Parts: sequence; structure tokens; C-alpha cells
Amino acid sequence: MRKSIIHEGPGIEDVFSSDLLFREFKIQLSSSLTRGKSYKIEFPDDMTDFAGNKMERSSFLFGLAETPSGGDIFFNELLFNPIPGDPDYIELYNCSDKIIDASKLHLVYVSDATADTSVLVPVSQERRCIMPGTYYAVTSDRQKTINRYTSSVPENLFRISSLPSMPDDEGTLILFN
Repeated sequence: MRKSIIHEGPGIEDVFSSDLLFREFKIQLSSSLTRGKSYKIEFPDDMTDFAGNKMERSSFLFGLAETPSGGDIFFNELLFNPIPGDPDYIELYNCSDKIIDASKLHLVYVSDATADTSVLVPVSQERRCIMPGTYYAVTSDRQKTINRYTSSVPENLFRISSLPSMPDDEGTLILFN
């Protein structure tokens, strides 16, 4: 892992496993990251796990997340009435210059008729960066969505266990932090 590099960022002091099965690793940096700055980390293309599996992606954008304000993230597309057998999805767009943590965002459906609300649905169970100027989509079946929409960007499409109800005849979907 020592061959990995953070472009225009601090050096890597150490890398260590954060679980007993070596599925997740933590990187100790030589200095702190700067809030509001985007970083890119790259790993060698020939890097493998213990079984010889290569990484699907070898580079990642990241940064320190900031709290979103109204208008920073908006709904770009809601697919609430897909082809039978295909899952719904929600696509968000970060139109701000902030790096936003998807795990701090939640979705809720509000019925127009009764004003009842659905349960809160987190946009992500894991901390994930929604980088400035990027799309971030969630669905209950990631692979089906990727297969159906060949122009999708797989690294920006994430699976969540369920989406809030999105009836096609009434209601409001709200995104909040």
C-alpha cells in the first residue's frame, strides 16, 4: 500500500487494517486535510487482496465534508414508476462547492392527503462524499439499475435497503440533513 499517493495532499505515514478479516484499512496521514479541498488518492493497478482479486477502481476523490445549506443538493431525477421489474431510484446533484457526507442526508415522503410521513431513510449507511458538481443516485437494486441504464456511472450509484414511498399520483419527497 505504500505505493498509493494522494495528489496535492499530505503523505501517507501508515496503513493498517481496521477489522480482523482485512476487508477495510485506515490510512494515517502525515498532516491534516484541509476542509473544502478535494483530494484524489490512487492505488497501483496491480494491487490485490489475499485471494488475488484486483480493485474495481484504483482512484478515488474525497475530502472533509461540510454541512449542506439549502440549495446545495437538489433532486435531479426521481424514477418512481419504472418499467415493471425494475427498481425506483433517486438521483441527487451537488451544485455547491462543498463536499457533502451522504450519510448525513435523509429522505422522507409526506402524503398530500393526510400529511403523514414515511420513516426517515438515510441516503447512505456509510460515510460517502458527494463531491462538488457530481451526481449521486440511490436505488434498492444497484445492479439492475446499472444494467438497465447503460449510461449510468456505477461509482455514483449506491444501494440502500429501501427508498421512501413515491406514489405517482400525489405526495412530496423531502431531502434534509
